[in-house]
Amino acid sequence: MRRTFKLAAIVLGVLDVFIILGITLLMWNPPRNAARMPAPEQEDYHRISEQLSRVSIGGFVARSLDGTVFSAEIFRDYTITMVTLWTTQCDPCAGEISEMVALQTDIPPGSNVVSICVDAADSRKRLRAARAIMQKSGAGFLTLVPDSVLRRELISKVCFFPLTFFVDSNGKVVGGPHWGLRDAESYRQSIRNRQKLLRLDPV
Repeated sequence: MRRTFKLAAIVLGVLDVFIILGITLLMWNPPRNAARMPAPEQEDYHRISEQLSRVSIGGFVARSLDGTVFSAEIFRDYTITMVTLWTTQCDPCAGEISEMVALQTDIPPGSNVVSICVDAADSRKRLRAARAIMQKSGAGFLTLVPDSVLRRELISKVCFFPLTFFVDSNGKVVGGPHWGLRDAESYRQSIRNRQKLLRLDPV
């Protein structure tokens, strides 16, 4: 009888370990869209979406990875600019950059692509890492190092990376953001949808 109880206890212990491991794995793998997020992350996503909907990043003066100075004038000639926030320590961000490169080969007319490397201003090491990532990807689009305006008005509101949003010619956010990696065709469609949205509400 004692052996039976001992065996049962061992089996239950092993089952507990597998259950704990399963729960841990589910929590570790980040969801790729809001509909599949656990409740707390859904709340964060919708909170960020609401905050970004009121954002206008028209007042920044930031440097590119090579030190050239740019302002919100980069948006002026385009109806929609897709802007992606990423970090050098984010594995999915590398895939995001590759999809942005693919997007540029057939980007909808009147649109553009810009990225902001969030941690490139943290240290020279991160700046060098950002340059290496962009060079390896063959990306030809502009990547900015955030200035104080971008940090205060934009990055302070975001806790998910990569995160992509879309702005009009004045730097005002149009539509909701995308969190996580999407493919180039998905981005093309998102740009077209926002261009249509602006034509319906040309204010």
